[in-house]
Amino acid sequence: SRPILIEIQSLVTPSGPGYARRMASGIDHNRLSLIIAVLEKSQGYQLSAYDVYLKVAGGVFLKDPAIDLAIAAAIISSYSEIYISGDTLFIGEIALSKQIRPVPNMEVRLKEAEKLGFKKVVIPQIIGRKSFSTNLEVIELANIEEFINMLTEG
Repeated sequence: SRPILIEIQSLVTPSGPGYARRMASGIDHNRLSLIIAVLEKSQGYQLSAYDVYLKVAGGVFLKDPAIDLAIAAAIISSYSEIYISGDTLFIGEIALSKQIRPVPNMEVRLKEAEKLGFKKVVIPQIIGRKSFSTNLEVIELANIEEFINMLTEG
């Protein structure tokens, strides 16, 4: 089957009195909560004081754990007001242990990204694998701390 590459959008705003809101369109609400918890625990993001809105473009509902990195990137981008180039792709599952885990069919996903004009892809570090046959700039990261440092330090 052919991979579908989808845009993930996020808006992070200071919350009013009471509890911060978590709104998710296109993904399971629990997935959003888990990713927010990992971001808060790993780098001290104070997201409990912010409303977090997340939307999957195109109106589709996604269950693939490969979208975790894209969700985290969208949240960090909005929270920290960091621009992420539209030709950058994020693929990987985020574990509660803060590790970034590989997902199936990585080679196929990278080939599709290249066909669609992406220039850079951020993926989990895959120990013991051969290099991918791609013209993409591939950035491999082992954990969420490396991921956040890569985003915030450019």
